[in-house]
Amino acid sequence: MRRVVFVSTTEVHHVGELHHPTGTLFSDAEELIEQEENSEPADPEPSAMTKPQKRSPQSGGRKPFPEGLPRKQSLCDLPEAKKTCPHDGAALVKIGERIVEALEVIPAQATVIQHVYPKYCRPNCKQHVSEQPSVPAAIPQASCAVSTLAYVILQKFMSRLLGACA
Repeated sequence: MRRVVFVSTTEVHHVGELHHPTGTLFSDAEELIEQEENSEPADPEPSAMTKPQKRSPQSGGRKPFPEGLPRKQSLCDLPEAKKTCPHDGAALVKIGERIVEALEVIPAQATVIQHVYPKYCRPNCKQHVSEQPSVPAAIPQASCAVSTLAYVILQKFMSRLLGACA
C-alpha cells in the first residue's frame, strides 16, 4: 500500500513486481503520433491562424466597445455661470472634450451611452480649465450603467428563484 501511495511520479509503469522503464503504458499514443506524421497534413482553418490584435501600452485599460453597437450621446455641459474665468471674468472657450462610455442593457437590446464632458479654457490663460464633474457611477471605475447592474442582479436572482421552484 505504501508503494501505491508514495510511489515516485515518473513514467515507469509498474505491473506487479515487474518494472518497465521504457513505458509500455504509452505505446498506443506513440503509434497514433506516427500515423498522423505519415498522413498528409490538413489545412488549418484561416480563423484559427489569425492572432488576436494586441493593444499598445498607451491604449489604456479596457478594450473599447464594438463599433457596431448603437450609441447615444448625453451632453454634460457646464452651466453658463461657470463658463467664465474665475481670475478676470473672461469667457472660456471649448478646447476639447472627454468621452466616458458605459454599456446600458435594455432586455434584448444593448446600447453604449457616451457622456460627453466639454472642457473650457480662456484662449490666453491656459491655466484654468473647467469641465463638468462626472456623473457618479453605481460601482466606481465600472463601465456599466445603473440599468445594466440592475438587469444583471435581477437575472441572477430570478434564475435562482426559478431554479428552486422547478
